[in-house]
This record gives sequence, structure tokens and C-alpha cells, in this order.
Amino acid sequence: MAARQRLPGLDQGLRQRERGRNKGMAGGSASKFERINLITGGDPAMIREMLDLFLRLAPEFLERMKVHLEVHAWEALAREAHKFKPSTLYIGLGAVYQQLELVEQRARNNPDAETLWRLVDDIGAECASAFPELQLLKEGLA
Repeated sequence: MAARQRLPGLDQGLRQRERGRNKGMAGGSASKFERINLITGGDPAMIREMLDLFLRLAPEFLERMKVHLEVHAWEALAREAHKFKPSTLYIGLGAVYQQLELVEQRARNNPDAETLWRLVDDIGAECASAFPELQLLKEGLA
């Protein structure tokens, strides 16, 4: 079985991300973007589309989660967290995925508004810190 080749555009995007990280940008392991490369088969247009969708939809998911939290709509919060999880995993945000898993479990089994607010705020902060990195990656594929 032949080994998958890395997409040159992805490599370029990762190099741009590394340069940005060296200038004080939040960073992480370049390997975290391997999943999106595997899922898309290395198709730069598909990678750009997935990154664009995440960058556009993540703030909407976070806002809906906060609305559900404010009104203590625990089941709706759990569903929203459940729907958001796959995209974080595809993009390579494993820590956010794990936090969403906790939100989903806590909202369904042991809703505690204070803990859930803290988790949702942490998820928002993690996503916000990843956005510039993801944007650089997307631009590197153009």
C-alpha cells in the first residue's frame, strides 16, 4: 500500500503558520492538521472549504451554546455541543473536542451552570486562539 503524499499547499500553509507562531502567535503541533489532509485526500479546494466553514460556523455554534446556557436549556446545549464536536476534530482541535464532550455529558447528566459557563468560555478562547492559525493555513492553500 502506497504512503499518502502530503499536499504541497498544506506544507506551505504549515510553514506560514510556523512563521506566525515564531512571531508570538498561538501555535501547536503541525501534525494536528494531518487529519484534515487525510479526510480531504489532500484536495486544497476541499481543505479551504472545510477551514472556511469552520471559521464561519464556529462563532455561531458558540453563540447558540451561550444562549442555551443563559436559559438553562440543558438538552439543547448538549445537542449543540454534540453537533460541534466533529468539526473540531476534523480541523485538529482535539482539546476543544474533549471540552465539548464534557459540555455534552455535563449538560445531560449533571448540569451545573457555573462549570458549563467555564467550559464554554474555555472553548471560545481555544477557538479564538486557533482562528488566526487556521486563517493562515487557509491563505497558504490559495
